[in-house]
Amino acid sequence: MRDIKFRAWFNNEMIIMAGFIELPDFFMSINETAQLMQYTGLKDKNGVEIYEGDIVKVDWNDRRYDKHNVEVIWNDKDLCWEIEGGCLTTDNHHFEVIGNIYKNSELLKEQS
Repeated sequence: MRDIKFRAWFNNEMIIMAGFIELPDFFMSINETAQLMQYTGLKDKNGVEIYEGDIVKVDWNDRRYDKHNVEVIWNDKDLCWEIEGGCLTTDNHHFEVIGNIYKNSELLKEQS
């Protein structure tokens, strides 16, 4: 069973929330500008938790494929956390969290 965790981007700051009990109080105290992101249940190659909205560097360890940066999103159709049109896997040695779309959106344009 995976941990259910959230974080929120609010007032140019990332706020980590410990559980569901805090969510109602948190949202009662802010307006609609907060962006809620869910923990995927996965960690990157450095042990960093991967959240929705994170930008991860993908390295397939294969010279045929370039290293590149992608956003982690939820795919309603396939019911999975997605990168590059496919489901994010537990094969975490291919992924490294390098930022998030709110603080580091320019990373999506950069290629390694």
